[in-house]
Amino acid sequence: MTVWLQRHGATALLVLMSVIFLVSYPLHRDPFWGLITHISGAAMIGGLADWYAVTALFTKPLGIPFKTALIPRNKERFVEMARHMMVDELLRVSHMYEVLKQERVPQRIVSFMNSATGRGYVHVCFEELKDHVLPHVKENLLQEQLLGHIKNGVESWRVTPFVVSLCRQLLERERAEVLWMHINRMLQRLLAAEGIRPYVLGMVSSVMNRYADNSFLRELALALGGESLSPEYITHMIQVKGCAYLMSQESLQSPLGSAVYTKARWAVDELAQNGQWQRKLEDKKNAWFREFIEDGYVLEDTLDLARYVGQGEAELYYFFERLETNAVKGRKAERFILFQLLHVLNYVRPWIEQIVVREMNRFTAEEITRILQSKLGYDLQMIRINGSLVGAILGGLFYGLTLLKGGIL
Repeated sequence: MTVWLQRHGATALLVLMSVIFLVSYPLHRDPFWGLITHISGAAMIGGLADWYAVTALFTKPLGIPFKTALIPRNKERFVEMARHMMVDELLRVSHMYEVLKQERVPQRIVSFMNSATGRGYVHVCFEELKDHVLPHVKENLLQEQLLGHIKNGVESWRVTPFVVSLCRQLLERERAEVLWMHINRMLQRLLAAEGIRPYVLGMVSSVMNRYADNSFLRELALALGGESLSPEYITHMIQVKGCAYLMSQESLQSPLGSAVYTKARWAVDELAQNGQWQRKLEDKKNAWFREFIEDGYVLEDTLDLARYVGQGEAELYYFFERLETNAVKGRKAERFILFQLLHVLNYVRPWIEQIVVREMNRFTAEEITRILQSKLGYDLQMIRINGSLVGAILGGLFYGLTLLKGGIL
């Protein structure tokens, strides 16, 4: 019954008002029946006018060809409207910044990293690091530097040159190729995992709902895309296309690989000369070594890098916990994540534009009409019902004014 009313409620109301008008009209000179006649008559006229206007969007009401069947005749304009709203409005940088911020997307990412699922994937990544990257590091050279300084006193030893030396070893071209390939493949597995899908789907749904909220035209644009612009399909494509993109960027010579490599080299060079970065690193070194010495980790004659990697994993967990509990650090991380997400959006804009245009062009005018009628049927019904209600109110109001003046229409 509810579904029937949503589809045919406006027509039922129009028929009811028409019957009431025909029954009451012979008695319209009586003030009461006159009021009923004017209310039902105005409601009937308003309902008929809106029925004609809504029907003219899709077909030719009463066979009238002038300015009717607007949607089938203007398919190209609707394709451009959908493209404009999705690409130029939805993905506009300033708009997306506000939407992502209001939907707390950075906080959702942090929450995922603190969840059991997120930590499970992080652990797998660190295990990959131990198995495939550490074998390429010259442990003997690092061991001589590290253990020698430990015996001479940790506090007096500056760790920055050691870290810079280690990073530059890893960033030598051959090692960097191996490191980037494994990082890239870890990201692929993370993005393709079923465990991350609910998080991505939740973010996509929230963004799209906020975009279409209280906007008929924006809801229309999303409806025009059909299933190709549903949150489920977009989430699926983010995972599929994202993995395909990462797979195409496994080489260090690829655009993404080259950009990451350049950024990493810049960070190492900056660490070598930035006093503020160095002070933070030295403070962290002192805290770490005090903990390691207390636990007996570094009093051995061998350097166990895998153990240090495990400690780094624990530090990463602690870092994300602080982002969730420390408001100041959380805001800084939020700004950083938002700006990174905006860079990603600039990459995917052309892809989304291609999807919108391709999916729209494969529909015939009749198929677009059916999609819009099914997606927007309830809203169009409400337009017609509102037309009848407004007409009824105005009809009763005007009739009341005539009675006050002592006349009858």
